[in-house]
Amino acid sequence: MQSSRMRTKFLVILLPLFIISFVAMAGFSYFRAGAALDSDADTIARTVGLQTAKTIQSEVHSAMLPLRAASHDDVFRSGDEAAIVAALAQLKTDDKAYTKVQFAKLDGTCVDYQGKHLQRGDRAYFKDAVSTGQPVVAKPFMGETTKKMTTILV
Repeated sequence: MQSSRMRTKFLVILLPLFIISFVAMAGFSYFRAGAALDSDADTIARTVGLQTAKTIQSEVHSAMLPLRAASHDDVFRSGDEAAIVAALAQLKTDDKAYTKVQFAKLDGTCVDYQGKHLQRGDRAYFKDAVSTGQPVVAKPFMGETTKKMTTILV
């Protein structure tokens, strides 16, 4: 009888202690796991962002190569609009990455691969390219005709 009471007292004292300890450890583990998941999510987001930036940079660089090569063609220096339109059409045909191809003079007047005339001299990206003499990649925007994200290489 004495040992039964002793066991009961022992259980009454230790059982709440075990339950409290278990709840405390479970709570601690839960919050530590949440912090680790947040940290991992941040790392994954940074890695994906860097990989995406490198992919975009590579694609823009690849898109600039044919434009740079074509810019040295005498056709563009000649001023013959029909020859320029034909060269632009050929450039667009050769590289399917381009939605539109345009030739711009320093005053901002442009002609595209279909012979359509445009004015781009008031655009910030065009002014930047003319003032610096360096290629400029405009901020991406939603294309009016394609309804896809588009950027302009000047």
